[in-house]
Amino acid sequence: MPVVRTFISLPAGIAKMNFAKFVVYTFLGSWFWCLALAYIGKKLGDHWDILSPYFHKFDFVIGIAIIAGLVWYVRRHMKQM
Repeated sequence: MPVVRTFISLPAGIAKMNFAKFVVYTFLGSWFWCLALAYIGKKLGDHWDILSPYFHKFDFVIGIAIIAGLVWYVRRHMKQM
């Protein structure tokens, strides 16, 4: 939810939320989120030899998605020139 985390301060500011409360809630939310991601990463990393073949099946699809994104980005900016 990177988009939500980036822009959450805007509605909090408009609603005149208490700054200290906002900082505490933001810290706690991000702390739990980061802790969960680190835990999942650690558990998956311990079993990477088992999971690796499954992830490599998607290498081609991910590569195509990256190339398609780059082509879209370049075409979009070329049209603006």
